[in-house]
Amino acid sequence: MKFARAGFVLLIFLSVGRSAPVTVCESLTQTLQIRRDDLLGKWFLIAESTNLMGSQLLINMLADNAWANIVAESKDDSLKAHLYYKMLGSCFSLSPSYSLVNNSITMERPYLSTAVLLNTGCPDCLVFFTQVTWGKNSHAGAQLLSRRSEVTADQLQEFKQQVECLSLPSPAVLDAKKGFCPDKSEAHETKITDLTDAMNNMGSNAMETLSSYFNSQSGLMSLIDLVKSGVAALQEQ
Repeated sequence: MKFARAGFVLLIFLSVGRSAPVTVCESLTQTLQIRRDDLLGKWFLIAESTNLMGSQLLINMLADNAWANIVAESKDDSLKAHLYYKMLGSCFSLSPSYSLVNNSITMERPYLSTAVLLNTGCPDCLVFFTQVTWGKNSHAGAQLLSRRSEVTADQLQEFKQQVECLSLPSPAVLDAKKGFCPDKSEAHETKITDLTDAMNNMGSNAMETLSSYFNSQSGLMSLIDLVKSGVAALQEQ
């Protein structure tokens, strides 16, 4: 899906309350040209905002931090991201493939997502605005990534202003001080659970069930309990 600048301007006029000035939003929601080589290498996930109900609570309660190593595939428009998540002190990995289409980054598995790159004043950062579809449900989000594991207070504040311009909730900020999971080649004593096959093989019914957990407070708490139990079981192995 293409995201035109006019779409972002529409979001600005639809927003209410404490929104940032329109002139600021025009700059912060400007889309940039995506060049594959600029995406390659190691990136730390600094903060994330999403309008998926309950996701902020889920990130705050379960996720410690995350980083990615993005590499080029054989096709000129293809990428693979080796993602490493620390969750409740345990390490997990996921390796999805992406394509560059019409100045956007698309992923088809384990779920459908499309992202565009937004303007940022941070010289070694990337800011993505992402549309995600899980089964019959869809949501939007924004992610701040940096070559550094931490950014300055001003750079984080700029991202908070960006998500405000996009009418998204205040972002969840990940914790670099909890230590990052190592790359698989450097894991040694660290156990890393690869979720790639499990996620890619999830059928539509499983995706619908997972999505349904986010639609109520009780469902979200049940999901958190399930994740905690699963991580605890892995830690005991």
